[in-house]
Amino acid sequence: MLVKYNGQLSILVSTDRTLAATDIIRLYGYRFKIECTFREMKQAIGGFSYQFWSKSMPKLKRYLKKGEVHPLDRVTDEKEQHQIRLTVKAIEGYVMCSCIAMGLLQLIALRYSSRVPSLFFRYLRTPSTAIVSEATVMAYLRKYMYYN
Repeated sequence: MLVKYNGQLSILVSTDRTLAATDIIRLYGYRFKIECTFREMKQAIGGFSYQFWSKSMPKLKRYLKKGEVHPLDRVTDEKEQHQIRLTVKAIEGYVMCSCIAMGLLQLIALRYSSRVPSLFFRYLRTPSTAIVSEATVMAYLRKYMYYN
């Protein structure tokens, strides 16, 4: 589908041929918001920069050869399997805490943007001088958290 908006052309593609053009545009809008949230989680929070590993965890390949056994299936020792489960649990916990931190920053940005006057890094999701981004809130909190 070809979209013309403010004089600019964009091509939006969907594999679902039953969707109306307006639905495709709306879904692309959601995709943009989701990708912005992941970018902020990655860049501002460091939500995907975990460093948990276990000696029991085998080296994983991006692609397996046809018929090749998955490296995790080769781990037969119960203690090593337990260590791998703990490692995965730690990773999931770290990402979950990052999501919570991200949500708190978003809530603060929405509720208290007017109190963050001197800094401005990015928009929250759409261009607006009224609402600052999570990165802006985080920088403000880092700078002024302990000042009265």
